[in-house]
Amino acid sequence: YTDVSTVNGESSVLRIMTTAAHGPSTFLTTAGWALAPQWSPNGTWLAVPILKPPVDGSAAETGFAEIVLVDVLNGTMQRRTVHLGSGRTGSWVTWADDDTLLVGTERERYRVDGVTLVGRDGRLRSWHPLSLSCLQDRPGIPPTHDDKVLTCTNEGSWQVYRSFDASTGRTGPELGRIPLAPSQRIDPMWWDGGDAPVVATTDLSDPGGFVAARVARLGEHKLAPGPAGVPSALDQLQIGSSDGLSTAGAKLTF
Repeated sequence: YTDVSTVNGESSVLRIMTTAAHGPSTFLTTAGWALAPQWSPNGTWLAVPILKPPVDGSAAETGFAEIVLVDVLNGTMQRRTVHLGSGRTGSWVTWADDDTLLVGTERERYRVDGVTLVGRDGRLRSWHPLSLSCLQDRPGIPPTHDDKVLTCTNEGSWQVYRSFDASTGRTGPELGRIPLAPSQRIDPMWWDGGDAPVVATTDLSDPGGFVAARVARLGEHKLAPGPAGVPSALDQLQIGSSDGLSTAGAKLTF
């Protein structure tokens, strides 16, 4: 398990601990505003995007251009500048494999315009345009599986899902769709490469913003109950692998 907090708007403290909460925690400090850490598939690395603190202390107006790579087993950090192309900054980061990062790029805050494959050395391997229309204008990381990104578009009363290959820049055929009510928002949260991603649904007519975890059965065009053990109402949901140390990527807050 890992979490991060920003101190005085200038530096961030990263805490790493076991999901069983046994043994001492590791605390690492780095300059800048740290965003959500992302575990590598084998659970031995963390990729931590870093924003430059605004001079006036307000919210950042641009994305990140640096990533701190944490060697979890040795407790060491490597700061990398990520090369994303002229005028672009990073919006989110995940892992394509243990040596390659997927970075969503933007020119305007929270408006993703593409996705890059970046090596752990920070070097750009490829960039392809990408539209995530159902996630525009709000923070969030789209579900990924290896070098594939789960994309979604709102088309009338349907939310339609497809798989985008970040290596080739090609979008595959439709995986399926689910009904979308006018007063509903659906955010994809986790995907194993199949046709049943986990989504978070929000009732926009509820002043409290009720959020529920559901399974989108894309081939059947329906929303099914959420995974067993997940509360029906929740604040934040982040799901990760249970393989090795990457169990620390699984976090529930309610």
